[in-house]
Amino acid sequence: MRRAFAKAMLYPVKASQSVDGARFDVDEAHVDVDDVVRELPRYGSSDMSGVSVIKFLHEIGNVLGHVAPAPEKALARGRRIGVHRGLVDQAVRFINDNFPKPLRLEEIAGCVYLHPVYFSQVFKDEIGLPPRQYLLRIRLNHAKRLLAETELAVGDIARECGFRTVTYFSRAFREAEGITPSEFRENHKRLRTARVPSLPSSPLTSINASLGDVGLS
Repeated sequence: MRRAFAKAMLYPVKASQSVDGARFDVDEAHVDVDDVVRELPRYGSSDMSGVSVIKFLHEIGNVLGHVAPAPEKALARGRRIGVHRGLVDQAVRFINDNFPKPLRLEEIAGCVYLHPVYFSQVFKDEIGLPPRQYLLRIRLNHAKRLLAETELAVGDIARECGFRTVTYFSRAFREAEGITPSEFRENHKRLRTARVPSLPSSPLTSINASLGDVGLS
């Protein structure tokens, strides 16, 4: 049944034929699809899980993309990019909502029904970072906000941001920022104090001094 489904994806034309003015070799598609079909046992049983179907269809799309005329290639690529972007957006929302929890790559990939290895590649292509590094960046950014805006202990901040231990949090923070969490907090306090202008000891003193400057008393 799966072989019949794969064969049905082929154009019913000769080995070399013009379609909308563009020529392409369909025999190459037969060879590639046969390779995909031979690999199908790796994807699961005959009923095929959701993940297997998605990956199988992606393989078929890649095969047909290699032999399709240029306009069809561009359209197929655009659709694939759109699908990937939608899946990554969904995964990003999942990470942002759940970063305090002990997330695993398999769990993040599972929220969009992709294999972890394939998901990691798609995610990096769209975001520019692997999923684990993106998760770490989200946790560190939240930690910096808590260090700057609250008096929570460093250990409490580590746990609230999803870090397993204070030691791991401190090491990851120092690698990213070049300073420890405590040093970051102290630097932020000094910076905040420096931004507050000093007020005169007495408003009346300031006013009298101003009147004296202009010869009034």
